[in-house]
Amino acid sequence: MSIDILHLFPDELGINGDVGNAMALAERARARGIDATITKIGLNDELPEHADAVVIGSGPLAAVQAVLRALERMAPQLRRWRDRGVEFVAIGGGWDALGERITLADGAVLNGAGVFPTRSIRGGKQRVGETVVRMPEGLIVTGFSNHDSIMEGIDQATMLGTVLKGHGNEATKKSAEGYRRENLLASNLHGSLLTMNPRLADDALYHAAEHARARGAIANTIDLNLRTSWLDEVDGYAEASRRALIARVGVKIEHS
Repeated sequence: MSIDILHLFPDELGINGDVGNAMALAERARARGIDATITKIGLNDELPEHADAVVIGSGPLAAVQAVLRALERMAPQLRRWRDRGVEFVAIGGGWDALGERITLADGAVLNGAGVFPTRSIRGGKQRVGETVVRMPEGLIVTGFSNHDSIMEGIDQATMLGTVLKGHGNEATKKSAEGYRRENLLASNLHGSLLTMNPRLADDALYHAAEHARARGAIANTIDLNLRTSWLDEVDGYAEASRRALIARVGVKIEHS
């Protein structure tokens, strides 16, 4: 009995340390006494019967294009999982691929899997740098941006947060960054995102664990208040990393 985590296309979309997002979910579940498995899904693989979380990382445009045909085959099942509460974590190019469509620099339009109600426009200026984001509830999220996508289909209610320093979904100051609604989380931040931001990781883990509980794969609601020496240690490293990044880019905040 475990939380089942699927990692889509890690060989094609696995740059910038995004593999750490699947590992973060699994290890944080295990630290609370709940087993978790990670299944890697390649271009020619079939989706399993069940999943509680689906994670996809980033890669160059050529890699995104390479996975779209496989995603066309998988898309109906992925959308059904979304509607049933499976947690999705999508980063960078993987977010593009799980969105509704991708518009390329030459005007060509590629269909995405339609899991996220967002659309990407590729081919603009590459936006690279350390980024600090404030979520609507005040939580500070940090990471490293490296993308040329402009994201559409996001509003105040569905953005992950507002950029305090760095780069977001748009080519404007104070733009929104990422997408967050219920069991859908997307971002252009690397780090990896969930290892550097444990509270965001635990929020995603909660959704995955609740889905696992609802289908009878685990017995009880996960206790996110349960702490171990390992969690204290790794969360301490993450806190130090966030504070160092915030100091480097010159953002003044009381809490990170």
